[in-house]
Amino acid sequence: MKKHSTTLLIFLGLLVLSAGCFYSVLDGKALLVERDLAVFFIPPRLLWTNILKGGEFP
Repeated sequence: MKKHSTTLLIFLGLLVLSAGCFYSVLDGKALLVERDLAVFFIPPRLLWTNILKGGEFP
């Protein structure tokens, strides 16, 4: 039972952090587009270095 309450607490904490981070989007004051979302998912420098290490060239 304690494991379920810990999992629920972690989930709620992440939900609150996400809502705080994306408040302007949830409120309708901002609109996220492709270039805005890249910062949240993968840093561009890391992406480019991984591509170049993999042998692909743009």
